[in-house]
Amino acid sequence: MNRAKKRFGQHFLHDPGTIERILRAIGPRPGDRLVEIGPGRGAITVPLLAAAGALDVVEIDRDVVPELERRCSGRGTLRVHLADALEFDFRALRGAGAPLRRRASTSTSNSMSATVAPACPTRRQLSTSPAKSSCTRA
Repeated sequence: MNRAKKRFGQHFLHDPGTIERILRAIGPRPGDRLVEIGPGRGAITVPLLAAAGALDVVEIDRDVVPELERRCSGRGTLRVHLADALEFDFRALRGAGAPLRRRASTSTSNSMSATVAPACPTRRQLSTSPAKSSCTRA
């Protein structure tokens, strides 16, 4: 299993309760066009893919892709875009189908948006909150 890499600012989710809350907030449905940025080991990717049937993911770390593809095998159509999300041209995902579903995000000039899941807590938030971290930090 790959370790989180500090240079990519990786934080791998692992707490089932946190993952479930994120999935409930997204509420994926069959046929939804969703994009996940930084899928990592696939904690959210696997259930999103199973619910929506297809999923685009943008991942910067080529080392996590084989594990991600293995975990998602047989659950739907996973399209991995190996790229830095800050440099990725999301207009390339427009395609001919339904528009990407909008949820808690900012639209681009092409009326595209991606589902945004809550981030892992910062160290400051952890120091002021009794809640356990649900992330593995680099």
